[in-house]
Amino acid sequence: MAGISRTLVTLKPGKMEEFLEMGRGVVDRVSEVPGLIGFGWAQMGDDKVGIFGIYDTTESAEGAMAVVGDIFATMAPFLAKAPERNVFEGEYFSVK
Repeated sequence: MAGISRTLVTLKPGKMEEFLEMGRGVVDRVSEVPGLIGFGWAQMGDDKVGIFGIYDTTESAEGAMAVVGDIFATMAPFLAKAPERNVFEGEYFSVK
């Protein structure tokens, strides 16, 4: 079964565009994460972003913090509080 990570971040006021631009800039680094199949994010209001990762297993999702933690550290100037990351067992479906 796949591993699905969900990270909720709360941004400092007015930091959304800078945060999203920084996020687009880490795509190459994210490709280094073992077991990662894909990721994306959803803007959930003026100051919240949900980041979703799909991994081949929950073990891969849990082990990804070695690389993902470094990426989260670069986000620190934009964050109002520490990110909340959870890993769930799940399935994904590729439609194309």
